[in-house]
Amino acid sequence: MVWYLLIYVLSTLAGRFELRETIGQGTFAQVWRAQDLETGHPVALKLFHSAPDVAANVLNEVAAGLRMPPHPNVVRALAFFESGESPCLVLDYVPGSNLAEWLARQPAPGPDSAPDRLVVLRDLLRGLAHAHASGVAHRDLSFGNVLVAAAPLRACLTDFGGAWFADPPAGLADAFRQDVYAFAVLAYLTLSGRHPLTDDWQSQHSSEWSGATGAHASLPRRRLVDLAPWLASHPHLPALSSVLGSCVAADPGQRPSSAVALAAAWDAAGFSASTSK
Repeated sequence: MVWYLLIYVLSTLAGRFELRETIGQGTFAQVWRAQDLETGHPVALKLFHSAPDVAANVLNEVAAGLRMPPHPNVVRALAFFESGESPCLVLDYVPGSNLAEWLARQPAPGPDSAPDRLVVLRDLLRGLAHAHASGVAHRDLSFGNVLVAAAPLRACLTDFGGAWFADPPAGLADAFRQDVYAFAVLAYLTLSGRHPLTDDWQSQHSSEWSGATGAHASLPRRRLVDLAPWLASHPHLPALSSVLGSCVAADPGQRPSSAVALAAAWDAAGFSASTSK
């Protein structure tokens, strides 16, 4: 049944897209690299096996994508096609692998591997700041939702299926601070391999980290430079360690108000994290 639906969808898209290769396969969808014959640009086609369980997220991702202008560090949903029971999402195409896969191929955390990891985090922050400036909160920052292209090295934020958006964006203050927290956790893990609160982080549920109550509030915060002492020799990383520490404060009100504010703090710490290249 799945293959019948897939063939049906592909036949309806054949006049617009030329399929090149399969680049991903998951429980709910198959992803293809394709050429948009109308624009001449490469795109990614995400072909879902069935509609009922994914339609809401697909439409949400398109709505979020339409709110954001093009940006080199954001993968936007460009269009949505529905054929029979199997929807298709058209996305910006970014060659590469997710952050977890990329890190698995890198040298262990240390002074030699820090520069490339900082480039990836800088790009991710640029993408997140662009989303926040566009009134979009991602709400699902994770290793799997960051794509890393190797040549040249570039990272992109993807998968806005669970995003919230508002205009004006002031109504997203809490969601923005959750994104800031999630970004800082990824930064800690990317640079040091350790969580800012506990080495048992993988056993925790994500909901425990979103507010000022429960186990999340009772655990002491750990400084990045203490978890990865080699970073102290970098001329700017001690300042960056303080910035990231503020992002994981138990009280969300003590965190930077958005990724735009966080990017400004990165700039002040000696890095360039402005929202455009």
